[in-house]
Amino acid sequence: GGVRIPLEAGPITVGDVYTLLPFSNTLVELTLTGQEIDDVLEQAIENFLDDGGSTGSYPYGSGIRYDVDLTQPFGDRIQNVEVKDRDTGIWAALDLTKTDYVVVTNSFIASGRDGYDAFGTAFGEGRVVDTFIDYAQGFFDYLEEDLGGGTVTVPAPEEFSTQSFVGAPGFPD
Repeated sequence: GGVRIPLEAGPITVGDVYTLLPFSNTLVELTLTGQEIDDVLEQAIENFLDDGGSTGSYPYGSGIRYDVDLTQPFGDRIQNVEVKDRDTGIWAALDLTKTDYVVVTNSFIASGRDGYDAFGTAFGEGRVVDTFIDYAQGFFDYLEEDLGGGTVTVPAPEEFSTQSFVGAPGFPD
């Protein structure tokens, strides 16, 4: 929901980045259990449905993928959750009993906004580290440092968060 414009092909300027991500959020790290990650995905989908399909709360990210089935009841809409090991690049099923997953998000979402209630719980319990990196600046740094000022490309489909999507009445597939 914080992304306000599409990025067009070609050079990306600092102005483009701050137009893309115009809010005063910082990047924060939350330490979560696997169950909390599963819960927050379900909560975000529920908020997406309650808001008439607003994309503001629809969950997506890097290093996580899953199937969405809106015909299922709350608690069963997100299925086959996998996380990617940053060191090995290998995908594995989310371990609901693991207690030390680290998730990076913006400070607005981390505080439990837009339906991300499980994030808010961890935030309130102090399982959060604020990096104090402005999230727009973090994206610009990624462009410059990680991509060498290079081109942003569309990831391969197997890297998308949503691997499959089954809509419910009123929500197209």
